[in-house]
Order: sequence, then structure tokens, then C-alpha cells
Amino acid sequence: MDTRMDSMFDGLTTLIRVISQDDRMRQWFKSLERKSERERAVEIHSMVVRMAGVKEAQGFVKSLKLLMVPQVFAAASHGLKRC
Repeated sequence: MDTRMDSMFDGLTTLIRVISQDDRMRQWFKSLERKSERERAVEIHSMVVRMAGVKEAQGFVKSLKLLMVPQVFAAASHGLKRC
């Protein structure tokens, strides 16, 4: 696997861990599960825009963007249920 893919998986793993350990993030994520793909993408995009100016959060923002892909969101949802 190439370094870029490794980085993506590491970012998603970290994102899932952060969401699982933060009640507000977990509730936000659960609310996304009840939305349509389009509504979910809009909500995630809104969060990305709000966090884009936070220099320290850039890796987190990149991982959030990946959640806009329905298959990635489904995998993250599955991963959170196992936490």
C-alpha cells in the first residue's frame, strides 16, 4: 500500500477514535446517520468550512472530507459501533 493510502487510513482511524471519545462529536456523527447522503454531505462540508481556519486541525479536516464519500461514511459508522 502506498504512503498516501496509509495516511488516509491513519487519519480515518484517528477520526473514529476522536469521535468515539467525545460526546458532542459522537452525537453529531449519530445525527449524520439519520440524514440522506446529500444532507450528510452538506453538514460535513459545513463542519469542514468551520474548521478550515484552524491550522492544528488540518489532518482532522482532511479526514472529515473523506466522510462525504458514502462508502467511507458507512465504514466509519461501522467502526464507531465497534468502539
